[in-house]
Amino acid sequence: MLLAFWGLLAGLTLLLALTSASAAAGPSQQIPSDPPSASRGQALYQENCAPCHGATGLGDGATAAELPNGATVLADPAIARQAIPADWFQITKEGRMDLMMPPWKNRLSDQQIWDVTAYALTLHSSQAQLDQGEAVWGQQCAACHGPGGAGDGPQALADGLAMPNLADPAVTAGRSLDDWHGLISAGQGEMPAFAGVLSDEEIWAAATYARSFSFAPAIAAAAPQGAGVLSGQLLNGTTGQPVQAVVTLNVFDNFEALQAQEVQSGADGMFSFADLPTGAQYAFLLSTTYGDARFGSDIVRFTEGQTTLDVPLQVYDASATPGEITVSLAQWFVDVHQGALLIGELYRIDHASDTVYTGSQEIEPGKMAVLRFNLPAGVTSLALDGGEIGGRFLRTADGLVDTQPLPPGGTQILMRYLLPLSGDQAELAHSVPYPIDRLNVMVVDGPEVTTDLQSLGPQTVSEQQWNSFEGVDLPADEPISLRLADLSAVAAAPAAAPTPARSNTSQAVISFNPGLLIGVGVAALLAALALLLAYLLRRPAEAAQQPALVASAAALDPAAERQRLAAAIAQLDDLYAAGEIGADSYQRTRAAQKRSLLLVAAGTRSETAPGAEGSGDQASGERAEQ
Repeated sequence: MLLAFWGLLAGLTLLLALTSASAAAGPSQQIPSDPPSASRGQALYQENCAPCHGATGLGDGATAAELPNGATVLADPAIARQAIPADWFQITKEGRMDLMMPPWKNRLSDQQIWDVTAYALTLHSSQAQLDQGEAVWGQQCAACHGPGGAGDGPQALADGLAMPNLADPAVTAGRSLDDWHGLISAGQGEMPAFAGVLSDEEIWAAATYARSFSFAPAIAAAAPQGAGVLSGQLLNGTTGQPVQAVVTLNVFDNFEALQAQEVQSGADGMFSFADLPTGAQYAFLLSTTYGDARFGSDIVRFTEGQTTLDVPLQVYDASATPGEITVSLAQWFVDVHQGALLIGELYRIDHASDTVYTGSQEIEPGKMAVLRFNLPAGVTSLALDGGEIGGRFLRTADGLVDTQPLPPGGTQILMRYLLPLSGDQAELAHSVPYPIDRLNVMVVDGPEVTTDLQSLGPQTVSEQQWNSFEGVDLPADEPISLRLADLSAVAAAPAAAPTPARSNTSQAVISFNPGLLIGVGVAALLAALALLLAYLLRRPAEAAQQPALVASAAALDPAAERQRLAAAIAQLDDLYAAGEIGADSYQRTRAAQKRSLLLVAAGTRSETAPGAEGSGDQASGERAEQ
């Protein structure tokens, strides 16, 4: 989607504002109409706050470096424990323009703001801390406060003690965890002091758990029990030998991730999960860790009347020697945007091998070059889906390198960038280091295009005119060039709403929706284009409704990707209903998107768990989608 300048800055440091919030904003008089939910707030946070604060609240969002004071680390316990929920709500709603924090009251409802607040309050803690707090609560607190914090513990009832209802957000919204820590440590009234009974760590854990009664954390629900049994064998696809390891069963109710289950495979590699729900809305995905990589199975469901499933799961040895790497499909999209060419490049990579290729050349300490891509000279605002520049992806003198291990079957790469214009002509020229089965290039209607690629003529996609060009069976490193003239023929975008001056506003780039690209490799080209253009390259008419355009240079968080994928499926349904996509392409693309949505949901839970390795989950999702 297109992200407005202020939309990105809306992720700007709640806690930066909160450093002086108490005096400036004062306590909010508003209370939640319903208990806030971090689960509901998670996607809102990733969409609106993560570009600055980072996906996990580490202050490392893609636009954080552009902010004069950086982005505060929301996940820092030393800061988060001072936060008063009501103040966070008030500042999010009304903004702090002196600190470049815009108000959200015109874009989110009060309940949504409370949900975002609830999620932000969880970023400093972990499931392990909640588990510890639950244990302390049961031993020391539940007798009076009750198991759910409602003040209905047996001792309180027996002694006639008037206890606060900690499950009511109106009671807890005005207290910080630091307030709670002090009260638990020193005691108050009938409540004894626990400073000599509990460790400091246990007191913080108990306070964090106590607040979860009224500000529910993002914890997946347990799957209902049923008659289903899912079994399989864990095999090494390289050696053909069984593998003994922990196997995780990811369970989904439609697209919502439920609590995962784990079992240990036996010496023969066999594993089994029982008592699973068999309804049509439930889907299952197996995953495991082998070596330094995560591997996943196909996504499966029980059919009507079926109670058993046999699902194999394969892992592979790592190797510094690649198999045959080819590009089965490459698609380039060329548009004109604010004095530059806006270019999107999608590559479907096939890896014919029985090992995971880990690279043979160290490009940085601890990072091996796995895939290489060339880029035109002068590229700016480069962004990739699936990883950040400096993280998974590294810039080189002539392009970039992907350091993520390449599993058998392959992966796909989506990048987008700006190529600044000077005058009325431009050239997009570079090669691809791998053989290409098929290259399709779509150029927005208007410029005169000179190229050695075969012209397929004009195409109308989502009511827009494009000129299509194609090359087949292109050898590795084949020079590919498109010379564009008469660029002034492309209608300029309508003037956007003014934004505050910024030295790097020229780095603007439209964000692509990565979720929509998952099905490209299995859909007909026209269906893929319709989907891409419907969401990825919003036309100027839509841009006129937004302030000046900027976008995150980092990969979108899986939670946000999950939200976008769900919207993409709805949009696909609309395109099919409107007759823009044939039935066969619609069915294949929709199946691929649903599958990808489940993979993303599984990755979201794994990546947000303490100590989880996101890159491994990404690898498993990409491999499983083959």
